[in-house]
Amino acid sequence: GARLLAQRDGTLVAATGSRGWLDLALPQRWSALRDGWLASLEHAERAAVTSDDADPAARFPLATAATRERLALAAQRATRLGLRDGVATALVGDDGAERLASLVPQEVSTAYVQPDLTIVVPGPLVPTLESRLRLVADLEQRSTASTYRMTLASLSRGLAAGEDETSILELLASISLTGVPQPVAYLVRD
Repeated sequence: GARLLAQRDGTLVAATGSRGWLDLALPQRWSALRDGWLASLEHAERAAVTSDDADPAARFPLATAATRERLALAAQRATRLGLRDGVATALVGDDGAERLASLVPQEVSTAYVQPDLTIVVPGPLVPTLESRLRLVADLEQRSTASTYRMTLASLSRGLAAGEDETSILELLASISLTGVPQPVAYLVRD
């Protein structure tokens, strides 16, 4: 509904404009997702998900079963986005992104580059750095502290995307709290 994905030959792909969305900070990404999704809803669906009613479909007592099902689906998706928790949450308002920012960890610009070829990021990485890191390392675990792993395949992907030995080592040196370990430097140079 937010038009960040498109379907091509039965496969979901990034839509035009998704790249710019990925470069936004998490609260702004969420806000764009929320606003795009809300704009894609019909008036009744939007009214139902942003209402303080515990049963949004109750606002439309003459609705058909199909309409009630559509309203329930919209309410379920709104719950996944944090817009509902039984009733509308404070994230529905125009200041939802600011409220969300106070609830999520601050972005970081540093990581631990380790000799075992893993990179541990102790929080959400600044989007521009995360985009570059994902070119040269595979995400193994997303959590409060995310883990990436460098492999020959991931480095080849980075090289194909325009990175080179120098730019990869400079990226790693710029984010590393511990310097670039020798095994990592050897892998990049190889």
